[in-house]
Amino acid sequence: MTGPDDFEARREALTAEHGQGRHYDEATALRLLGGAGAGLNVNEALAWLYPTREAAQAWHKLNHEHHGHTSLGIVAAPDGDGYIGVMDVRKQLAEMRARHEAQRRP
Repeated sequence: MTGPDDFEARREALTAEHGQGRHYDEATALRLLGGAGAGLNVNEALAWLYPTREAAQAWHKLNHEHHGHTSLGIVAAPDGDGYIGVMDVRKQLAEMRARHEAQRRP
């Protein structure tokens, strides 16, 4: 995982180069992925619409390296308006739940 300063610098560079992605409906994105999204529910994934495949790949790399998210895939938007990147966040959700449970225990 990258440090906060490195992450911020890389995020700013990606934003300058590619712009910021826009949230995309996870249920629709998982359906578009087909088998790669099988078995996940909408709360276990994040989906973003990017202007190009290169932008989606660059943001996925940063999010994997900094947050540990796993890329489920990148697909062309059905309306031709960019590329949808979908990331699996189950690992991070499990870590958050474990920390929460540990805090609740006496």
